[in-house]
Amino acid sequence: MSLYNFCTHLRNGNDLIIVPDFECQIEVSVGIEGSIPEYTVGAIIKDGVDLTRGPDAFSLLIASQVEKHAMQDCRFLDLVNEREGIVYRGMSYNDPAGYWRAA
Repeated sequence: MSLYNFCTHLRNGNDLIIVPDFECQIEVSVGIEGSIPEYTVGAIIKDGVDLTRGPDAFSLLIASQVEKHAMQDCRFLDLVNEREGIVYRGMSYNDPAGYWRAA
């Protein structure tokens, strides 16, 4: 697992930004499962504290929201793939003959 810097906005249920530019580090590993990258988040660290093992429900809520945003951020996932040596072979991402593999 490697640590990656990540920044996102935290929003409430009405999609209103309640914490702009929340910066943290995410510990992520990636592997290939059935020719598709599978990401595993090990920790979300803010100021030296792992929010996924936080002392309260609020920390866990923040960690789950940050993880959700990171796993939907194509630029972040591309960075993880690049640094972990996961590459796509094919004409484009919708190429039926394309596949993911470890470089």
